[in-house]
Amino acid sequence: MIVSSKSKELVHSAEFIMRNPHLYGISFDTQEMTFIREVFESLLTSEQWFWINIYDLTRVLEENEFKMADIKVQCPKNLHKKIERGKRLPEKLFLPSDAISGNGPVRLYEELKVALLISGHRRDDFERASVMQIDTNQAIARGLIFEPSGAGIVFARDMADDADIPLTFVKTENRILSELYIQIMFKESVYIEDHGHQSNACRYLYQHLPQEFVENELIRYLNDPDPDVRINVYASLGFPVYSVSIPPDKPMPPWDSLIEPVTLSCKTVGRLLKMMRQEKYPDVLDYAICTLKAQNYAGKLKNISQEVIRTVQEVASRIEGRQTIRDCENLLQRLTAEQPALHSEIG
Repeated sequence: MIVSSKSKELVHSAEFIMRNPHLYGISFDTQEMTFIREVFESLLTSEQWFWINIYDLTRVLEENEFKMADIKVQCPKNLHKKIERGKRLPEKLFLPSDAISGNGPVRLYEELKVALLISGHRRDDFERASVMQIDTNQAIARGLIFEPSGAGIVFARDMADDADIPLTFVKTENRILSELYIQIMFKESVYIEDHGHQSNACRYLYQHLPQEFVENELIRYLNDPDPDVRINVYASLGFPVYSVSIPPDKPMPPWDSLIEPVTLSCKTVGRLLKMMRQEKYPDVLDYAICTLKAQNYAGKLKNISQEVIRTVQEVASRIEGRQTIRDCENLLQRLTAEQPALHSEIG
């Protein structure tokens, strides 16, 4: 499931598409699951939602008691199609290779990325994504009529399978697919509330990108106003140390689950300490302390122990969880010769 703030935004975006089907070429004359898939593919045209999957969309709509019949009342199926006039078309338009079917208008996409996403989801495998491109000038010269929607989608009328259309398959480089998948993994690591899904995303990132780059990208999300996102950042930064997640209220995992080669750099830990001192939410601090605990368990805090001690003592008054209080005490005890009276600071 995605974090609550993104869930609310997703509902609003989906409702906009449902209330403006003319912009996306969506028909209400379909079964509900087909309609949901069309909404899903329409969401993929937005930079905000290129990373979501249809499973999360369906769950969000179900939890918000979405009913297609309610939308139908507001959007009659004979709604006049408002097409953006006078827009200059790109020289190339893209579409999944299985898109030409039926008698209705074909949806073409202005961005290759969108066509790749749609094809990858349809095939349940991004490596098997298959996309074609069309030369718009040649197509217009041959009589094909294009209708831009204003939503990154262009409709093509009378585009049958056997039509004389200048279509060619796009030879997608592995680099392009890899970069796209990496973007999705970053979003999943901070917006998905599922430890298994999240840990897989984090491992993929650390396996395919330089450690410093991954850490810098994740830390950027510590400025997100949603505390759930910030929790996910700390959880994601903790995953490389262990092959399993480390929730704040659970004991440390067995030593054999340690992934020794990948632990946070001192520079990254220093940035985390700075963000911790600014953090006001106790739940976020629980995960921040947990991340420090994991690093210390791996012996990676010795070189910056004084800064860690100062930070833990500074945030102590904001910590509420009993387990986190004990974790702080143990952390300070390991890093100093004398254990500070943390309970007196917390009150």
